[in-house]
Amino acid sequence: MEYIIGSAASFLLTEILIRIFSPRLRSKKIVGRDVHKPGMPEIPERLGIAMLLAFSSSCLAIYAVNRSPSCLIVVLSSLLGGIIGLMDDELNLGGRMKPLISATAALPLILSGLASPRPLLPLIGHARLYYVYWPLLIVFFAVIMNAVNMMDCLNGMMPSSLSAVLLGIIVQSMLIGKYDIAGISAVLLFAVLAYLRHNWYPARVFGGNVGSLFLGSAVASISALSNLEMFTVISMLPFFITGFVILFSVGGFKERREMKARPTIVENGYIRANPDENAPMTLISILTSDVPKGERRIVEEVLLLASISVLLSFITFLLTPR
Repeated sequence: MEYIIGSAASFLLTEILIRIFSPRLRSKKIVGRDVHKPGMPEIPERLGIAMLLAFSSSCLAIYAVNRSPSCLIVVLSSLLGGIIGLMDDELNLGGRMKPLISATAALPLILSGLASPRPLLPLIGHARLYYVYWPLLIVFFAVIMNAVNMMDCLNGMMPSSLSAVLLGIIVQSMLIGKYDIAGISAVLLFAVLAYLRHNWYPARVFGGNVGSLFLGSAVASISALSNLEMFTVISMLPFFITGFVILFSVGGFKERREMKARPTIVENGYIRANPDENAPMTLISILTSDVPKGERRIVEEVLLLASISVLLSFITFLLTPR
C-alpha cells in the first residue's frame, strides 16, 4: 500500500514542483533553446530537479514506513546522479569526463552490499560473477546514465521511452518476487509520467542533464538490485543504438557543443538527416534519412521501437530459467 501512495505522491509532487520551478527558472534565464522549433523558443531547463526531489521524498517516506534498504540506496544513487547532472549543467564536464564521473553513482550500491553478483543472464539463468561483477557494475552505471542522457534530444522522446522500460522492469520484478523493487520502479515511473506531461510535444519544460543523469542512475540501481541488468539492456536497445551510432560517427565521447555539424536539419517544421559528412549519425538521423518527418512522429516511432524492445526483453525473460 505504501508504494501505491508513494507513486501518487511522486506524481503530484513532481507536478507541483514543475509548476513552482518553471517560472522561476525562466526568470533567472535558466533556459534552453528548442532548436527543432521555428524561432528556437526558450524553454525553462533543469526541471529534472522536480522529478529528483519528488522521487527522493516519496522513497524516503516509504523507507520511514517499511525500512526497506533498497529505497534508501536507490535514493542515494539517484541523488549522486542528479548532482553530477547539475554539475554538468553548470560547468560542462565534457564528453570524456562525464562518463567517468557518472560511474561514481554506483558507489552507494557497491558499499551497501545489497547488490548480488549473480545477475540473471538471458536464456542462461543466474551467473556467478563475484569479483568481476563490481567493476562491471561501475561500467553499467556509466553506460546507462549516458545512454539516457544521449536519448534526451526531442520533446518527450527520453521520458516516454523510459516509461516503457520502467513498466517492463515493474512486471519482471514482480514475477521474480522483488516486490520492493517493483514498488520503487512504480514511484519513479509516476514521477516520469508527471514530467512527460510537460515535456511532451510541444515541450513546456526541459529536464536538463540533472534530469537525465538522475533517471539513468535510478534505473541502473533498480536493475542491479533486482539482478535484471541484462534484461534492462535489452529493453533499452533504442537508447544504446543512439549512443553507439553517435560515438562511432564522431570518434568517441563528445558533447554536442564539440560536434562540427548538427546531425539533423530543420526545414519548414520537418526534421531531416544532415547530408554533411561531418554531421554525427544519430537514431533521429537514421529515421529521417529517407524522408523528412515531424518531431512528434519521430518521437512516436522511437517510442514504438522502445516498446518492441521491452516486449523482446519480456519474451527473453520468460524463456530464462530463474
